[in-house]
Amino acid sequence: MAIGKYGASSALLDYIYGITFEIWEEKGVELIRQYYAEEIPVWALSGVSHTCDEVVDGTYAMLKSFPDRLLLAENVVWDDYEHGAGQYSSHRIMSPMTYTHESIYGPATGQKVQVRTVADCLVHDGKIIEEWLIRDTLPLAQQLNAPVQQVARTIQSSFSDATREWFAQELARTEGQSQHRHAGWAQSVLESQWLAGQASGIDTHFAPYAVSYPDPLTTLSGSGAIATRTAELQQAFAVAQVKVDHVVSQPWAHEGEELAVRWTLSATHVGDYQGCSATQRPVFILGSSHWRVVNNKILTEWVVFDQMAVVAQLV
Repeated sequence: MAIGKYGASSALLDYIYGITFEIWEEKGVELIRQYYAEEIPVWALSGVSHTCDEVVDGTYAMLKSFPDRLLLAENVVWDDYEHGAGQYSSHRIMSPMTYTHESIYGPATGQKVQVRTVADCLVHDGKIIEEWLIRDTLPLAQQLNAPVQQVARTIQSSFSDATREWFAQELARTEGQSQHRHAGWAQSVLESQWLAGQASGIDTHFAPYAVSYPDPLTTLSGSGAIATRTAELQQAFAVAQVKVDHVVSQPWAHEGEELAVRWTLSATHVGDYQGCSATQRPVFILGSSHWRVVNNKILTEWVVFDQMAVVAQLV
C-alpha cells in the first residue's frame, strides 16, 4: 500500500481506516504530521495536548512499550459535522498487544493484553483538526497486575496545568447540548444510567436481552445485569450533571440505527470506586457510548471512559 495516500478526496471511512493502519500497523508514525493539523487540541482524561508534535511523541511512547499494538476497528459511526465544518467520526477500536518495555505499569512482562479505545475526530480538508481520545486503561493495569492506585498517582502527578484547567472548565460548563435529533433520547439514557433514583429507566431504554460491554474484560447480559452495574456507579458517584456533547448516527440493518454519543459528567465521589473509599472530591469524566438501537431499545452497548484517569482524580 502506498504510504500517505489518504487525503481530502478519500471517503471518510477509507480515510479513518487507512490512516490508522498506516500510522500503527505500518509504523508510519511521522505520517501524523501529514494527517493532523499542526495545532490540534486532543482532549483526554489522562492529559490534554494541543500540537501535532505531542501526538507524534505519544504514539512513539505507546509503541515503545507495546510495539506490536494493532488498532482493530470494531466500528466507525460518522456523519457531516453538525456545525457545518467538516465531518465527524467516532472510531471504536480494540487493541491486542504485547507488553515488552517498562512503563508506568511496571516492568515488562511479555504478556499479551487488550484495551478498548474510542477516538472521535473532526476532519476538515483531509486533516484531523480536533480529537477526543477516550482510552480505558484501567483494564490494562488489571491484566498486567499493576497496582491501580500507584499507577493512578503517577498519572495524577503528570497532569499539566492545561489539563487541570480543562477539568475545572468542564466541571463548571453548563452550555447547551448537541442539536442532533437523537440528543434528547441519548440524554435520557445517560440520566437513567448515572443519576440517582433513575435506574428504573434502564428497562425503558434497554431491551430485556441487551448486552453491554463496559470494558474489554466485562460482558453484561440482560437489562438486569446492566441495571446492577448502573446502581454500583450511582453508589460511587453523586452526579451533578451528565451532558450529551455530540451525537452521530447511521442506519443499521433494515430497521435499526447505530449511535455514537460523546458525553461528559461532573460528580462527587461518595462511595467505593476501584478500591478508593469516598473522598468527596469533584470528578470529571469524558466518555463515549456506542449503541445499537431498534424501536428505541438498545440491543448492544459499548461504553468507554478512562477509569484509570478517574482514579487519578481520587488518589
